[in-house]
Amino acid sequence: MAEVAGLVIGAVSMVTLWNTCVQAFDTVASGRNYGYDYEVLRVKLEVERIRLLAWGEAVGLASVQKETTDPSKVIDTRLNREEMRNTVLRLLGCIQHVFEDTQALQRKYGLKQESPFGGGGSQIHLALPSNDTQQVLALVFKRAYSNLQRSANEYQQNTPLRLKTMWAISDKAKFIHFVTEIRGFNDSLVHLFPDMVTKTNNTLREDIDSSEEIRGLQLLQQASSEDHEEISETASERLNHLGATMASLLDDQKTETASEAPLPLVPVKQAQAPAQKGANPLPKEGDANTPVQTYKETELEKELDKMEAFCDEKSRGALTCSVFSADWSARWTASVYWQGSDHAWIRSFGDDYKGFVPSVHTAFDLYRKRKYITKSRQSEYESSTDEDYVLLDVEADPRYDNLRPGTVTIEGYGLDCWEYEELHGKSHDKTIIVSTGPLPDLPAKKLLRRIDELQKMTSKSLGWDPQQDADDLAEFAGDGNWYFDGYSRDGFLIFSNFYSLLNRRSIFTEWFTMSSVSLVVHEDPNEIWYFLWQVILGRELARRLERFPDASVSGFTVHILSTLIVSDLWINNVKFVLVDEKGAKKDKKKEDAEVLKEKESEPMSQNPPEGSSTTVKEGSEAAKKTWKFWKKGSSAKKQEVSKSKPTGSGKKDKAKDADTKSRDEVWDITDKTLQIHSLVHERQIEGLLRFAETMKWPYMNETRDYAENAYANLHAGTTIPIDLYDWIFGIVLPGKWMAYKIVAALVLCTPSLTKEVRRAKYFDMGLSLPKQTYWRSRTVLGKVLGCLPGVKFLCGWIGPCPPLTDGPYHKYIRIKPRKVAPPKQNNRTIRIGGPGPDEGEESIRIQPDEDIQQWMTEINDESRWSIPEPPVRQMTTCTLEGIRVKKQPLDTSLVDNQSDMSAEEIEDETQYRASLVFKIDNEEPVTYTLYTNPVFVTPPSCIEGPHQVHLRELPKFQRNVWNVENLKEVDSSEFEDNGVMIINATGKGAEAVARAWCSER
Repeated sequence: MAEVAGLVIGAVSMVTLWNTCVQAFDTVASGRNYGYDYEVLRVKLEVERIRLLAWGEAVGLASVQKETTDPSKVIDTRLNREEMRNTVLRLLGCIQHVFEDTQALQRKYGLKQESPFGGGGSQIHLALPSNDTQQVLALVFKRAYSNLQRSANEYQQNTPLRLKTMWAISDKAKFIHFVTEIRGFNDSLVHLFPDMVTKTNNTLREDIDSSEEIRGLQLLQQASSEDHEEISETASERLNHLGATMASLLDDQKTETASEAPLPLVPVKQAQAPAQKGANPLPKEGDANTPVQTYKETELEKELDKMEAFCDEKSRGALTCSVFSADWSARWTASVYWQGSDHAWIRSFGDDYKGFVPSVHTAFDLYRKRKYITKSRQSEYESSTDEDYVLLDVEADPRYDNLRPGTVTIEGYGLDCWEYEELHGKSHDKTIIVSTGPLPDLPAKKLLRRIDELQKMTSKSLGWDPQQDADDLAEFAGDGNWYFDGYSRDGFLIFSNFYSLLNRRSIFTEWFTMSSVSLVVHEDPNEIWYFLWQVILGRELARRLERFPDASVSGFTVHILSTLIVSDLWINNVKFVLVDEKGAKKDKKKEDAEVLKEKESEPMSQNPPEGSSTTVKEGSEAAKKTWKFWKKGSSAKKQEVSKSKPTGSGKKDKAKDADTKSRDEVWDITDKTLQIHSLVHERQIEGLLRFAETMKWPYMNETRDYAENAYANLHAGTTIPIDLYDWIFGIVLPGKWMAYKIVAALVLCTPSLTKEVRRAKYFDMGLSLPKQTYWRSRTVLGKVLGCLPGVKFLCGWIGPCPPLTDGPYHKYIRIKPRKVAPPKQNNRTIRIGGPGPDEGEESIRIQPDEDIQQWMTEINDESRWSIPEPPVRQMTTCTLEGIRVKKQPLDTSLVDNQSDMSAEEIEDETQYRASLVFKIDNEEPVTYTLYTNPVFVTPPSCIEGPHQVHLRELPKFQRNVWNVENLKEVDSSEFEDNGVMIINATGKGAEAVARAWCSER
């Protein structure tokens, strides 16, 4: 009886959720009022609703009426299976979640809020068709909309829908991702029932073949041509049968989009012709022969077009920069564009002009993160993936640093703004789905076996045996977290499953909060097996992201990204080797030695939590205890990990199980010693020495002797620090983590320094030596000193820089400046170059009350265009006389605990204020104190320049020009109200003075 009740409740849940999903489409408004392109996009979305309706009819959900006492007898019998029902509920739940995630609708999918259905808190009933798109398609798919109307009336009779927010399309490129995600869920639902595919297609074909709604068929043909060829072809055949073509619709398109093209130099109200009485640009519905009265340009508009072409030619190749942020997200983006250049050119050659820093050694590739979510085809316009909305570390982005040391690219400036918003802006709540299903009980030999298999697999091996791929996931993810019936290998649900499982932070480590990956593995012997489990799942996810491009599902977080990175590094850089204990050398004294030798705080740039610094060696006793613990499976974290249910028992399954067990036994760790080998130790040591040579490391010979033998010494039983271990094994997160490790490894490979230089506690600490200093590229000293002669940028470091005038030496020190907030405007978009906003009399735009003919004559006058003269090159010589640092009081959060802190702890927390002393020609030295940490941006140059500007614009290129020797006299009020200040830094060494002045202000 309980089983029957469960079936009834499950069926009712499916029917209710299905009805909720098909009604959710009503919250996206018709696009007709916004132009033809938007209407086609809305039809694309409506096609997905029609597919969902047809699927519901095919599996019987649409046949369940309110008074049905036992829906389980009406629906397809396969839906009464628990695993099938749960999968359908999850898929429908994903569709519902997409429509209800208001932040994602705005940030990710390009929708904006419109006015609601009604006022106040009133309740509404669905009344179809509710918008123009539905009105058109309802005459084509009459059966589907009839079912929708009936079910909506029944299921809202007693529980009417609450007031819903209406959404309108604001970003066409982003909205495509919205349609794609819904289509992915629909595909997954359809493929659950392979026999229903034909039935569903036949239902849609019958509706189309019986329709005489020409405009609806035309829109349907256009909207489905890329994603649903069969629907598009059926609509095309029906149109041909009716004697109609796409011509009339394309005429409508031209008419409707005529008003969309902006006239950037003159307001539309001054240029448009009066409307013609009686004009009707749209044909009557159902009448393909209705003549279309197209819009005709006036003579004035033709002259304006010519003038705009004239101005465009003047600015061809000119640089335009824009910075954009959205209120619903912390993300900022910045981009550059050369006017008149097509997007294909920018994709092919633009990166060469933007100043991105290439990697000069394979070991340095660790500094940049690679992309895991790929795109199937190059779009004419750049589009973002889920990965692009996750900020791990700004330095990890290959587009961040500029070739000029101490500066960033335009794109890098956008990343800096994004980071500032994350740290200091308003909170942006994020909702993610986390799996709580049962997890498998995995013995050590099974984990080691799968790691070995993944290391031997090529990127193309996925897909040769789909069932084996599914079995592999079920083995390590648990049957309760997946449903494998073919659909998930191609649909989006597979990624949703991965994300919800890996976001289970009570089990899997958040690597972006740690200073060391190896520290986690060696500090707690029990954690190595959870670590390997996380590596396996991360690698399996990466393989599928590579095989199935354009993956877009909610739930991709920084936790997922860091897991992908760590998994990738471990699989490619590390190898396990089992050694027979009888043949291994034993040293009781070494076996009893503890793995953890020292306790220090982890380096964290913001409020570092307490952690450990450790030294590691081969074959520790702690690890052996762990392997024994895991021989038959771990019982740790019992509150999270439960045993999975046994799988099938057929002959084929038994044969597979036997083969799996046989392969597991190869990795049985009983009476074995597990050794961890680096596959990249030679590359890493070579890269470390290459870094030292580039940075003019003063201890080169000593460092080389130690580094070349470090890996051999490790396997001989020598203990090495964890930072050097991370570097040798190449297990380092990109960005600030890699920058920290490479200099830490350099110091640790210099025995004469290790006695004095203690481990750095913060990522942004610089290194002070008696003859030179090295500074992180994002610190104020790194930015200002980066332009000095002989100074290099490499892997997040600036050096060699001059030494501190009065010390301290042989230590890491931290400079304290204020952060500079990014500028904001009401429209949250900042543009430099191009037409831009109205700049009053200095704009070539027409001014209020200005005669349009006179204005056009002035703009078209060739004699009024000229090339601005650059500042005169200076003969000034600027010399850096000294770098001074001054201790600052402890942070107020630490003062109360100062009495309980050791001298070393106090020194670790001490920050310094930096000052630079310059001598300019024969004048008295001038000192600049670096109070702030600004961002110096190096934009790319324009193309085919220099460019002419109109005399109206010329004054803004000629005022507020200052030479470096006069900067101390500058009053900020003299330029802040009048736009940009120009510093003439063409003299020798003058750029460092200019950067120092910016940092003082």
